[in-house]
Parts: sequence; structure tokens; C-alpha cells
Amino acid sequence: MGMTTPYPEPESPELERFTVYSQVEIAATLRRLRDEGSLLTAYFDAEPGFLVTVVLDVNADFEEVVFDYGADGVAQKRLLASKHIVFVGFLEHIKVQFIARVAEATQHDERPAFRIRFPESLVRLQRRDFFRVRPPMSKPAKCLVPYGDDRAFAAAALVLLQDESRREAYGVRAREWARSFTWDEAALQTRNRRPRPRRGSAMRQGADASPFSGRSTETGAATSWAGPKPSGPSCPPPAPTPHRPTTHRPCASRPTDCA
Repeated sequence: MGMTTPYPEPESPELERFTVYSQVEIAATLRRLRDEGSLLTAYFDAEPGFLVTVVLDVNADFEEVVFDYGADGVAQKRLLASKHIVFVGFLEHIKVQFIARVAEATQHDERPAFRIRFPESLVRLQRRDFFRVRPPMSKPAKCLVPYGDDRAFAAAALVLLQDESRREAYGVRAREWARSFTWDEAALQTRNRRPRPRRGSAMRQGADASPFSGRSTETGAATSWAGPKPSGPSCPPPAPTPHRPTTHRPCASRPTDCA
């Protein structure tokens, strides 16, 4: 009970003063989790693991809560087979925790989802009585350590573990970034950062790398031969032109003396 963590709080008499039993208050808290898109981690007892999800709908008439199916199919199967599921999330820095006995697969807006019965109770774990201030947007919370420096990383991690206010501020910024992240934006940034080849450079490189490239002695233009590259003193005939008959004179002793 000394430090707020993203893991389930063990059952303890100390949690009783943070527990809410009113169904009206529980429904209101679940709706706020839905409206703010807060991430929830579902821990289940079938096998070790967890599933990250969000609340999609709160149906008070049927006393059910609908959640996103999640991206991990293996974890989803384990969750549906569990008989004890603990949901943990944060709402304005306040830890929220509730328990479900069983989960069922369902559909929401023609997409896979799962649902649970309204929880009988809900824990809102707020150990501080003073107001929590969000970090300013002009000074984003961040933690930088030199690459490969294990000691610096361990020291920074220890500071975060001991300083709850700083840890919560970092968590707020991380969740705000996560909500703004999209795969389309990531793909656009990746494309914009890729170096673009100069126009025609690939063609020139391909011509220079060809084993059959050469130079015409009359025009100086690049030429290519379909057969193997000639060797020795022999020289290929000049390229035919429409205004000049094709002629061929023997080469001198060196290929450079060809006319």
C-alpha cells in the first residue's frame, strides 16, 4: 500500500476505505473511463499474462460492460477461460480497480468484443488529498540517460520508483502521446525521413556497373554489345548510320588505335 503501481492491489482491509459499492457511482466511473479512452489492463488467472483494452460501452439496463477485444488473440482466449479477472486503470491519476468473475465474447458495432457483468464493487485508490497538477505542455516530462550506461539507467529508474509525483507526470505524458499515435502518421513520418535518390542516378549507376558497357570512338556515346566483351587486339565494327555505309578497317596492334 506504500506506492501506486499498475498491478492489481492485493486484498487488504486497508482497501475498504477506498472501495465504492454504489452501482450509480460505479456506472459513472466506468462511463468516465469510456469517455476518456483510458487504457485498462486485465489480469486473469487462467495462465500468466494480461490483456490491454478499453471500455467501449456501459449498458446499465442490462448491467453489463463491453470492452475492446484487444490485439493479442492468445491473451483473449485465456481471458475468456478465466474465472477471476482483475481490471486496473487510471482516471486522472487515481487508480481504479474492479473484478469480474467471467467474460463472454460478443459484438460491438460489428466488431469483436467481450463483456462482463457490472462489478459489485470498485476501488478508487487515491492516497493523496491534495490536487494533482498536470505537467505543462511547453516542458514535457521526459527522462534521458546516456545510451549503454547501465548505472545511469538504474539511477533514473530508482528516482522514478521513489518519486511518485514525477512518475505520475511521466505517465500522463506517455498516455497523451499514446492517444495521439496513429499508424498512418508513423508511416508518413517514416516516408518523409527516407533519403530520396537523385533523378537519373540509378540509371547512371546501372550503366557504369554493366560488364558490357563501352565507348564509341567516333561519338563518345556509351554503347553495349549483346555478346561477350571482346578481348585482344580485335575491335568491333562501328555502329551503322543512315548516311554512311558501314565499313570496317583492321585494327592496329593496340585497341586504342582503332579508327
